[in-house]
Amino acid sequence: NSAGPVTAQVCVAVNETVMPPRLTEFMAANGGSLQDGDGNSSDWIEVWNPNPFAIDLGGYALRDSTTTWVFPNVQLPAQGRLIVFASGQLTPNYTDAGGFLHTTFQLSANGETLQLLAPDGTTVLSEFLNVPEQHTDASWGLDPNTNTAGYFKPATPGAVNGTALAGFVKDTKFDIDRGFFDAPVTVTIASLTPDASISYTTNGTEPTPANGIIVPPPAAGDSRQRPVILHADAPIEKTPQIGAVVVLCFRCRLMSLLAPQTVQVGEDVIRRDFTNFRGPVFVDALRRVAGKAAEPALERFQR
Repeated sequence: NSAGPVTAQVCVAVNETVMPPRLTEFMAANGGSLQDGDGNSSDWIEVWNPNPFAIDLGGYALRDSTTTWVFPNVQLPAQGRLIVFASGQLTPNYTDAGGFLHTTFQLSANGETLQLLAPDGTTVLSEFLNVPEQHTDASWGLDPNTNTAGYFKPATPGAVNGTALAGFVKDTKFDIDRGFFDAPVTVTIASLTPDASISYTTNGTEPTPANGIIVPPPAAGDSRQRPVILHADAPIEKTPQIGAVVVLCFRCRLMSLLAPQTVQVGEDVIRRDFTNFRGPVFVDALRRVAGKAAEPALERFQR
């Protein structure tokens, strides 16, 4: 024709069963781990196409406990994963500046039902039922190896999920509250989660199974809770901080809890770590945390 040639691609599957798309992961308490195209930390949902060819999601729908949102015509590539932000838009077909679709509902961090519906509007193709309370920047989804649901942290939006975790360990308990001290201290850290190890760092980095000092759980058959004893008995000017602690439970599939807890000894440590923070907000916060122990250093610190 006068406008020039027009081309199109059509995928024809021979003897192939078209598998329906699936819900694989969502996040209901996005604390900033993934931003939408407008720069907001909206809730998000991941939909996976298990087929070896692209499918059109037009007419499929997402439904939470109260609201149904219908997909516009959008191609989901073979084995592709589509992220849809659940931001509670007033416009049903809102697409943000980054090209992401947005639903007209938001997700509840208290736990709710999430379903993917067929184009008939009633057939449930995939769903998450009895979802427990959600935690900041932890997602909920399916373990690709066991097909069981659980938590993921870090989340894996747009990628294959890792091993699902069953829940969270009990929080850590410090027998000494955070603060700054002018003499050596002994800190006891404990968790009531059975079979849990405790990992801590002294350099400000986040403890992980591969980073930090790990204190193993009690031996099998020993029901006593064994706290971690951290001895700050080095010279004051060289005493490190207990920067963060996590509890690890490998056998019970529980997720680690990061518990930032600063315990530092000596005014030299205060001066070394906070020379870039001299404003009144920092000074006020330090006084609330450290109390009188911080005053001598702060007087020189603010000169």
